[in-house]
Amino acid sequence: GDDFLNKIEGMFAFSIFDKKKNLVILARDKSGEKPLYFFKSNYSLSFCSELKGLFCDLRIKRKLSKKNFIDFLRKGFVSGEKTLIEDVNKIKPGQYIKFNLSDGNLILKNFFNLPFYQNKNFKNIQINNLQNEFKNLLTKSVKNQIYADVPVGILLSGGVDSSLIAALAAEENSKVNTYTFLNNINDKNDFELKNSRLISDYFSTNHLEIYYPDIKVTILDELMKFLDDPIIDSSLIPTYLITKEIKKYCTVALGGDGGDELFGGYDHYTRVLKIKKINKLLPIFFKKNISEILNKILPLGFRGRNWLNLMTKNFEKDHLDFAVYFDPYASKKIINNKKLNFDKVKFDLYKDLIKSNDIIYKVCPQDFNNFLPEDILAKNDRFSMANSVELRSPFLNTEIINFVFSKLQSKYKVNNSEKKIILKKIACKVLPKNFVFSKKRGFSIPINEYLKQNKWKTFAREILLDQNSLFNSSFTEKILKKPFFNHNNSERLFGLIVFELWKKKNRVSIE
Repeated sequence: GDDFLNKIEGMFAFSIFDKKKNLVILARDKSGEKPLYFFKSNYSLSFCSELKGLFCDLRIKRKLSKKNFIDFLRKGFVSGEKTLIEDVNKIKPGQYIKFNLSDGNLILKNFFNLPFYQNKNFKNIQINNLQNEFKNLLTKSVKNQIYADVPVGILLSGGVDSSLIAALAAEENSKVNTYTFLNNINDKNDFELKNSRLISDYFSTNHLEIYYPDIKVTILDELMKFLDDPIIDSSLIPTYLITKEIKKYCTVALGGDGGDELFGGYDHYTRVLKIKKINKLLPIFFKKNISEILNKILPLGFRGRNWLNLMTKNFEKDHLDFAVYFDPYASKKIINNKKLNFDKVKFDLYKDLIKSNDIIYKVCPQDFNNFLPEDILAKNDRFSMANSVELRSPFLNTEIINFVFSKLQSKYKVNNSEKKIILKKIACKVLPKNFVFSKKRGFSIPINEYLKQNKWKTFAREILLDQNSLFNSSFTEKILKKPFFNHNNSERLFGLIVFELWKKKNRVSIE
């Protein structure tokens, strides 16, 4: 019966037609590595792995969802089952649909939930035992995923996640291909460059360093062919270029995606522990008003603005935003109210909020259920598929997910000064002794530097100051003129450009 879904491992999005029962079943994998969109209308159901495929159904009006648009401006993506198109939904990770063709009845269910939600009482297991158990699980996952009937490679960034995967793959297969991507060919002191070379030499991998040249602004039009939902994340560009480049050498590639969300790898995990301590010292009357005052007096992009706001939150009950692009106050300014009446639109917070005194216990699944599928995995899937490359993520094996959220206490993930604690302990035993543990840069481009160039700046003005733009031209003009003085708005500008290009490409209306 339906339990077959729990027996499937890996990434998937599929439909099954049960002819005897006259049912259609749609399902999506547990982490959201693959997409699945659907549109329900009376006795019919349309579905597709790409949003543009659904537009063949002429009943879909391509109308912008104002409510979800606010969600996009705030978080940089639309979370959960919603999309930016009214009446079009996504199946969430770990969900399936049963659609009855006889009566038009649709049932949406979860076949997978993080065990984190059910098991709050961790057993006090020694970290050495946990290390051994996790290493065995990761070794098994890498072993299963390193084999294919086509050439396989590993994206070796020089961080601990990808380096561990490369090390375990080399134990299993003596002919491992690794690829490292860097912005600046002259940056010889880059620790990730040194790490990747160290790993490739130590494990004797077939290593290739790929440097992508100066990026032309015309690449944005190319990206729009494949982007179902706009994302405020300039790493869309290197993700596309990287998969395009490695296609010359391999068809399948392994990466370290999921490691940050599972093991507490983001900077905001250590920061939030420190801010929680400060939060306890602030009087209640102060916290009630300070957030609104800060939003008014501090300019958009002011470094620390989001973190100052976070200090006023109830850490046990409130939703915690770490990367807010446009909060409600900023959204009112950036949106052209003549075209979109913001005052009548309200935004939702994440629905799967966990109430807990353990802040790491609370925020890791928040990132795993939202940022991971809607940003990281979404861009990886769209652009790897655009270049006919299959990206695999050994960390997203079901046994590993269950291990992390049911057995691994927060103290083995993050403390005030260190992240990915258990991963680093394993790495110390597996990786070379002179491996450098430092802040990972990841695949990125200096988008602020690009937006200073005349061609990029001109392109941004043409898009954002166009009469059809949804954004307030006077406010946008201010950001365009001074986006880099004590501000961090280059990523925001990039996101607005991507949205406008997406809206135009898909002929999305606001009426």
